[in-house]
Amino acid sequence: MARPRKIVSSRELDLLRRLLTERTEELERANERLFIAGQVKSEFLAHMSREFQRPLDHIVDFASCLRDGDMGEVNREQRICLETIIARGKRLQKLLERVLDLCGSDLGMAIFLPREFPVQEALDRVVERLRNDAAKRGVTLEARCAGGGCTVTADEGKFAFIIEELATNALKFSRKGSRVSISLKESATTRNGERYLELAVTDQGRGIRDEELEHIFRSFEVGG
Repeated sequence: MARPRKIVSSRELDLLRRLLTERTEELERANERLFIAGQVKSEFLAHMSREFQRPLDHIVDFASCLRDGDMGEVNREQRICLETIIARGKRLQKLLERVLDLCGSDLGMAIFLPREFPVQEALDRVVERLRNDAAKRGVTLEARCAGGGCTVTADEGKFAFIIEELATNALKFSRKGSRVSISLKESATTRNGERYLELAVTDQGRGIRDEELEHIFRSFEVGG
């Protein structure tokens, strides 16, 4: 026996349309507020980073002058202290540059300068910058580039930045005596007749708990 069909009146349809329109408008307003809030956050971070840059540049410059003896001789202990100030100051300068790069991406102001460059050379420079940090942590850092003579067309600075960020994070969460590996290989998959590079950074850290996996790609979230 066929079930009786409910007849929806025009009044009910109009009510449903109004409710749907109201909910759609609410969602659009909420999305707009989120977008504006994200822009404000990025603009604030960019502004504060620039404000920190100038005094930090002066600190590094003055410490370098003192270390080099431009303002008089310094003894061994003073030189060690000054070199520590310079090294940590340069690290902060690098972090501020990264913050500005990320803020520029969020605000749609990122500049990409693609060019063809040798992958092996770019990878070697990243590894060289990270080698001291790895040694201090007692972690073995190794890098492999299958087909070392291959080239890639990309923004070399951002290419190196991505590798360095992933490797730095791997070192941060690695135990003493463990290993961090960076590998690059040409992908066998072709799209539109072009080949792509596959990047993998592996470590022997404790990993990320299953319940945290869905959060790790959110801004300011840390897993593990």
